[in-house]
Amino acid sequence: MADSLVTTKADRRSMAGSYQSYTPTAQRHKPNNQLNRSLSVASIKEQHNVMSKGDAFNNLPPLQRFGRAKTEVNDIYRHIAKFIGDGCTFLQDFNKHSQSFSIDLEEVIVKLKGFADQVTGIQEMLTRDQMKVCFFGRTSNGKSTVVNAMLEDRILPTGMGHTSSCFCSVSGCDGDEPYMLTPNDEKLAVTSVKELASALSEEQLESHALVRVYWPKNRCELLRDDVVLVDSPGIDVTPDLDSWINQHCLDADVFVLVANAESTLMRTEKNFFHKVSDKLSKPNVFILNNRWDASASEPEMVEVVKRQHLERTIDFLSNELQVASKRIVLDRVFFVSAKETFTARQKKQKGLPIDGVGFSEGYQARLLEFESFERKFKECISESAIKTKFEQHAKRGQLIIDCMKDVLQQLENKVLSKIDELRKQRSTCLKNLALIKSRLRDEASHFDVRLKQLTSDVEKKVAKAMKLEIDHLANLVDDFDFNNHEFDSHNYVIKMYKKELFDYIDEGLGRNLMVRCSETVNDGWTKTRKDIIKRMKEILPSDSQKTIGFEDSLPEVPIKYNLDCHSLCANFQEDIKFKFTWGWRPLLRRALVLFGNTRFIQILDGHQTSQHPNEAGTVEGASALPISVGTGIALLTSYSSLGVVVSAGVIWRVIGWRLFTVGITIYGGLYGFERLTWTRGAQERVLKKQFVNYAREKLKMMITVTSRNCSDQIQSELSGTYHRLVNAVTKYKSTLEEQSKELNFQISKLEEIESTIKVLSNRSIWLQNVLLAFMETYLPQESD
Repeated sequence: MADSLVTTKADRRSMAGSYQSYTPTAQRHKPNNQLNRSLSVASIKEQHNVMSKGDAFNNLPPLQRFGRAKTEVNDIYRHIAKFIGDGCTFLQDFNKHSQSFSIDLEEVIVKLKGFADQVTGIQEMLTRDQMKVCFFGRTSNGKSTVVNAMLEDRILPTGMGHTSSCFCSVSGCDGDEPYMLTPNDEKLAVTSVKELASALSEEQLESHALVRVYWPKNRCELLRDDVVLVDSPGIDVTPDLDSWINQHCLDADVFVLVANAESTLMRTEKNFFHKVSDKLSKPNVFILNNRWDASASEPEMVEVVKRQHLERTIDFLSNELQVASKRIVLDRVFFVSAKETFTARQKKQKGLPIDGVGFSEGYQARLLEFESFERKFKECISESAIKTKFEQHAKRGQLIIDCMKDVLQQLENKVLSKIDELRKQRSTCLKNLALIKSRLRDEASHFDVRLKQLTSDVEKKVAKAMKLEIDHLANLVDDFDFNNHEFDSHNYVIKMYKKELFDYIDEGLGRNLMVRCSETVNDGWTKTRKDIIKRMKEILPSDSQKTIGFEDSLPEVPIKYNLDCHSLCANFQEDIKFKFTWGWRPLLRRALVLFGNTRFIQILDGHQTSQHPNEAGTVEGASALPISVGTGIALLTSYSSLGVVVSAGVIWRVIGWRLFTVGITIYGGLYGFERLTWTRGAQERVLKKQFVNYAREKLKMMITVTSRNCSDQIQSELSGTYHRLVNAVTKYKSTLEEQSKELNFQISKLEEIESTIKVLSNRSIWLQNVLLAFMETYLPQESD
């Protein structure tokens, strides 16, 4: 139960190593006294790293800044979650034994679990956090057209009259095909947007309903950076604006009011943003005076009308709503034509020139104005989203870490005072443990010597036994019975015959080797084991020897002799075709052997081998033919059948026709006799003889491998016994520790606890500095 509180030095270094690389920066932050203690020489280098990170962040495109900040804060909260989890686990383990220190941690643990739940909730929020922009305006002001122009595709329904009947959000997805989700989470093709969200459709949704459109990120650059665009019905459609705001606007980072440039701000539009301002503190509002292309018909009034719109907009946003200064408002009011922008971008995608056809005069300025709006919008939404989404998370993380630091500091003070009281009382126990460790090292050396000696003896014995079995292999093969089946030279029968023969040899050799080796092997195993037990008992006092319960006997070692004849003799190829013993080839070879003519023996053997690669010739007796005759016959018969006729003619001339006729008669009789006696039994005997010759050579190569395998089995069994004995002695060590359990526990555990508290404290300081660096980089304080 107490072991869960222990951490090794390597663990502490691992826990601390991840948090020592980030030290606070005195020049950029003002740490308290606890933070000052962790300042190091690396602070200047860390300051440079923070500044470099801030520069890199500012150089990113606006929308990518949000993604970078989101990644950073997610990483920070992963560390915070692990920090709180480790702290809770540590305090729970410590609380099991905290009664000895008069420390009640129940209330603190409950509080930390609450923090853990908060962190989990924040992490879930972070996974859903996106940059959200809501488009509002009166009916038919061109809100959907603005969204389509920004997305550079016709996604939302547009047209004359009241087209959007409900809320539509557009966000990116990772696939290649767009899709949409209805308010009931039904997945439909994106073409259904026009049917569900259009006010002209027969089937209409409630005005506060939300249709979610997911558009492939690879088809729209704007959606690649966690941006969600929300289109709305006209704010003049329903008086229930509060429910709209509560359901769809409270998490929005930017509001875009799409106004009709042919009229000024209407009371309906102002009332909506008054309600938004009541719910949200200083919302970010952009105003697009859409359909500015209508001004082309009255060029003399353009500047007058624009100035009038600006004055009323500035007065509304800066004086009436007080959401931004006049300077900021000037950067958030634009005069555009969403329809012209959408048309121009569609032409560009199709590779068509933007030559003014279909555009009103001055369209270039309006296109540039729309691009200017997009740039300002991206900068604003990125900055706002980072602040609204992450600032409170960062501050909440600091509060959680501060609480953890206070708890850890109190624990550390109490633990240190206890360690000072108990550290002097453990020397006797440590000396006893050191003595046991020394004896165990000596026994390990002795065991290695005995083990090497035993395995060497086993190898020699098994090798000797295998040689004897190889010498008697022919007897074992002769005893093989083809499972009461009749032998046949058919390929299928031969295959089955060899399979059963291999199984039989595997079993027979293994059984014979076990009979020859078992007694010697088990005798050596028993003696070595008893010697090890005797020496290990000497380490313990007599009373402990009885309680430990050493085993006095073990079953014999089940050594396995894995010869695997199937693999060993897989390449064995029998040759059981009929061969006449007194044929001219065997007789000729015997004559050549008798007279020592090796050159022609090689020629004859090479020719014979090419025809019968597995035929084993025998040489018995000798021929009385002169060497010159034999040599001539060899040369003739080695290349064509004409040699047979030539050889018969030569013999005829040498011995005469009578003797030749008698010889032919006897020769034919011998051939007939051998042919009649070439039965299936004779074929089986030849196959067995060939297998014995082949298997002997293979088994000789396996002697070393098999003997080594047997010695390895002995080594494994004996090592297991030795380790069981070592474990028994180790239990005695544990018994010694139990005798002074309270003292040992309080010293060792408190040292580990104190070290763990320091690691956790360092982690809290590291996390504080990470959060400060995050706020310095991503949440700079606004200047007055």
